[in-house]
Amino acid sequence: MYKIRGTKQAKKDTAKCERAGFKTQLDEILDTVEKDPYDLSQCFERLKGDLKGCCSRRINRKNRVLYEVLPNTENARDKDGNLYEGIVLVYEAWGHNYKKPDLKQLPPPPAPQ
Repeated sequence: MYKIRGTKQAKKDTAKCERAGFKTQLDEILDTVEKDPYDLSQCFERLKGDLKGCCSRRINRKNRVLYEVLPNTENARDKDGNLYEGIVLVYEAWGHNYKKPDLKQLPPPPAPQ
């Protein structure tokens, strides 16, 4: 199981998806990514070039979810205390012409409990 975190842009894009009627598709993608971010379903694609290390999944013909799988350096755990395998950082969920954001602009991880 992977923990999903999103950038500010991803949160804005989630609202756009909901308004446009793509909430179901986005939820299905996030459920799949939470279980296995490298699952080959839902038009999975590993990206190249400037976005090397990132993956995308198609919401519809025009929009994709852009994410990167990072190691669980936070030692984040689920509700039952099980350690997550990694962190899935969702950068964007609207459009398809991406630029990898600067990691300095990301929100800080939540404080340990």
